[in-house]
Amino acid sequence: MCIARADAVVKSFKDLLTQELIIGASQPGTSTRDFPAMLNNMTGTRFRLVSGYPGTREITLAIEKNEVKGLCGFSWSSLQAQRPDWIKSGFIRVLVQEHDTGHPDISRMGVPLAVDFAKTPENRRVMELIYSSETFGRPYMMSPGVPAERVAALRQAFMTAMRDPELLAEAGRIGLVIDPISGEELQALAEKIFATPATVVEQAKQALEYRSP
Repeated sequence: MCIARADAVVKSFKDLLTQELIIGASQPGTSTRDFPAMLNNMTGTRFRLVSGYPGTREITLAIEKNEVKGLCGFSWSSLQAQRPDWIKSGFIRVLVQEHDTGHPDISRMGVPLAVDFAKTPENRRVMELIYSSETFGRPYMMSPGVPAERVAALRQAFMTAMRDPELLAEAGRIGLVIDPISGEELQALAEKIFATPATVVEQAKQALEYRSP
């Protein structure tokens, strides 16, 4: 998602189409730098990036010190773990969800999806391709040739473990979000990604080039 200090001039994602927002970012290849660059190219936002921060902890500190006004490519789970008071206190606003389907908790807050602001259907396809990395998260994989029945058993065991009441209680206590995706879903997504036409892949590469407002 993209967030901004509540006292920033930008109050909504639509505001970003006409007003500039200075945000912190890491290096090329990271979500905090690549995602806002893509938004500038694919939706017409006016993010001005201050790059070079080592990671999100340093960027969130810069937001608190008012060095920068916001951050993109920041996950909901990271916000909950690193700065759980920011939403409750009203210190920041969540401007947009950088995902093709969104998170239920953020959607209930009325936060829109970035893909809905794509200038063209082609731009939306590029955005969905790039955001697919967020759907993958931290996948577990096995080598080729594992018997199908063993793969099925491990997939079922993994999803059962992720729904364990004790695990969910402990995660809630320490502020972690448990949001598993089945192996079947990720397998289908991987096949869809690898079937992406070369022209769309090239457009995605160009979309990640940062051009200041």
